[in-house]
Amino acid sequence: MTVKRFISVGLAMLLMSTSLSSVVYANQDIQMDNSSERISVNVELDDSSASLMQYSDYLSSVESIPIATENIKTEVNRNLKNSPVSVEIDVPATALYTFGMEYLATDYQTAEFEIGLQVDGQTFYEEMSEFAFRRYWTDSQEYRVDGQGNEFAPESSTYTEYVTDFAADIKGWSDDYYLLPLTEGHHIFTITPKQGEFSLKAIILGSNIDDTQIYKAPDSKEQYYSGDDIVIEGEQYKVKNSYWVSVKADDSSSYVTPSSPYVSKINYAGENWSSTGDTLTWKTPELEAGYYQISFNYRQSTLVGSSSYRLLKVDGEIPFEEAKVIGFEYDTAWQQKTFEDSKEKPYLIYLEEGSHEISLTVTMGKMEEVCVLLNDITADLGDLYTDITMITGETVDIYRDYDLFKQVPNMRARIEKSLAGLDEVEAKLIDINGKGGGSYLSVVKGMAQVLNKMLDSPSVAHRYKSNYYSSYCSLSSTLNEMRAMPLNIDRIILSQPNSEVEKASGFFRQFGFAATRFLISFTTDYNNISSVNDSDANIKIWVNWGRDQAQVLNSMIQSSFTSKTGIGVNVQVVNATIVQGTLSGNGPDVILQHSRVEPVNLAMRGILYDLTQFEDCDEVLKRFQPGAATPYYYKEGLYALPDTQLFYMMFYRKDILQNLGISVPDTWDEFANVVKLLSRNNLDVWLPYVQITDMNQTNSGIGALSIFPSLLIQNNLSLYTEDGKSTTLTTPDTISVFSEWTNYYTKLKVPVTLSFYNRLRIGTCPLGIESYTIYNTLKSAAPEIDGNWGV
Repeated sequence: MTVKRFISVGLAMLLMSTSLSSVVYANQDIQMDNSSERISVNVELDDSSASLMQYSDYLSSVESIPIATENIKTEVNRNLKNSPVSVEIDVPATALYTFGMEYLATDYQTAEFEIGLQVDGQTFYEEMSEFAFRRYWTDSQEYRVDGQGNEFAPESSTYTEYVTDFAADIKGWSDDYYLLPLTEGHHIFTITPKQGEFSLKAIILGSNIDDTQIYKAPDSKEQYYSGDDIVIEGEQYKVKNSYWVSVKADDSSSYVTPSSPYVSKINYAGENWSSTGDTLTWKTPELEAGYYQISFNYRQSTLVGSSSYRLLKVDGEIPFEEAKVIGFEYDTAWQQKTFEDSKEKPYLIYLEEGSHEISLTVTMGKMEEVCVLLNDITADLGDLYTDITMITGETVDIYRDYDLFKQVPNMRARIEKSLAGLDEVEAKLIDINGKGGGSYLSVVKGMAQVLNKMLDSPSVAHRYKSNYYSSYCSLSSTLNEMRAMPLNIDRIILSQPNSEVEKASGFFRQFGFAATRFLISFTTDYNNISSVNDSDANIKIWVNWGRDQAQVLNSMIQSSFTSKTGIGVNVQVVNATIVQGTLSGNGPDVILQHSRVEPVNLAMRGILYDLTQFEDCDEVLKRFQPGAATPYYYKEGLYALPDTQLFYMMFYRKDILQNLGISVPDTWDEFANVVKLLSRNNLDVWLPYVQITDMNQTNSGIGALSIFPSLLIQNNLSLYTEDGKSTTLTTPDTISVFSEWTNYYTKLKVPVTLSFYNRLRIGTCPLGIESYTIYNTLKSAAPEIDGNWGV
């Protein structure tokens, strides 16, 4: 059994990992002359937050310059890793050009490439300092299979062919490409890689003229395709431009192909396929020349009362204007849709003889104007709420007369402007989604109702502050949801024009499928992901995860452990305790993501194996921060390893601190001064603090509960004595640090509880310290303050 334990714990060590991240910001000052064709920019790298003009504002200053009418391709053939690359290009005519690259990834990251671009040493607008270009991926067509024969998502690998893409708003507010004003003559383009490594084959300065024509039906039927339906399985796409988009199995219906009542079959694409710009590309078989009708078997079960939109391209080109916005309506079941006009006449696409590429790209479509408008409204409402809070404080005295409409600058005009915008949003939603307006309309009306009450009763407007806050948070969440356009694609069907596409399954087949699924459910072991028998030659691992995560873990084990050692691993999804398993004689050899308080309790009872018995234990511990394994020691023995580690970062609102003339603090003394300055404006600062109210919260390390342990470390102190038998809480030095920590709450009135994410987002807590994990939350779920916060 000792050998088995050796292998088991060695495997557990293999699965542990940690990750860190860092962020760098650049400050750039802009100067404009009287000409709309030239902008002079001085670039300065420092820690301040002053920025260049936004692209939307900049574009209006050069609107008199014509759009380019031709493309210019310049060969580069250089690898970009750490150093800038300068390229000389002759521009034939003064115009606005798009900027594109033909490139190929040479590293293995998942995030987009980021570059800084300068033309003749100039940066025209802020976005040029961080142009983002997507990576391209392909999935293995050999799906991974668990021990029971269930298929799950394959591995994604970097696409190995050069691709061409143009700089655009990767945040998804617009489908348009960024434009550069270039005068006729010689220019030097300097590309500075900021994130990712790639091979740059060529630079393309392109024309942004949209010459897509309105659809025109063919004059005759002579070139109509007349053969059998050509089915392209959605899960068999050729390439994708987002690592996170994947395929999945729906084993609940025979309407999806392929399907089996016995095991899960990968049968559709579109998991996480919802962000603007995300593209899937399929390759057709060899086709006859002719006009084809195109249909989709799809499911859009998320946007209630609304549509999810896609842009269709054939061989990289939009065939006609109507293909820019294809709406996929809501329904909980799988649907079949033919691409057709409002009179149910299908749009026909002419395809030459041979194989072709068909791509669908996520677009906001008709919702773009709504989202852009609502983003501006939300930003204005956030600013107004911050101004109100600076008068009333976070907690309002409802019996006090704050006279907000006199105290807050232009309050009435600002509310009326937001109300007008909300009315416009409401009208657009009704126009897009019909009389009901979709699921978002009630949130828009709720915000408008609060604003109207404040206008109708200005003397008691402060009483509606809490309603304002909750409505604002709902509106912000709605904005984020509006930008998501989820869709699942089962099949793409090319067929004869004006024909009815045959469905994959009829009623009787579906009935038989459902009946078989029901009977099979009585014999299927849903806990065993691997379908490996228990024996001394195999290792049993317990996880309390979702089935999808457990399947991925099992795949990693099969590819990186079992294939090399020949040792079988039985991964089981279990919701039982290790004590129950041990007492029943069915306990695991390894358990992942267990409570941090359990290893010592179990070690006392002789259930766990001492990891220090392994020769490479010290080497493995180097993967973690010093002391990370301390909670898992008992009597000189080590009985577990950590699988996650957190660290704190400071988050701040650039715009609010700048408006108040406050610099970001670098020391605790400066931090205390900032707390005082913000408190004079009734704004809060956040320090991490978790109240221990039940035993479950002790699963977090003490360093994740408050800033006190961090302060001890910064003062070269420890919470425990060297022998580990007592604390140092009664020593003068520790008491001094403890007093320093508590003074933030007692003297400076830092709150002990609040939602830092929401309060930073709305602006009433413009500075705080929190776990690094909130970075991704702010990047993905707070679009209205994008660019106005930093770390």
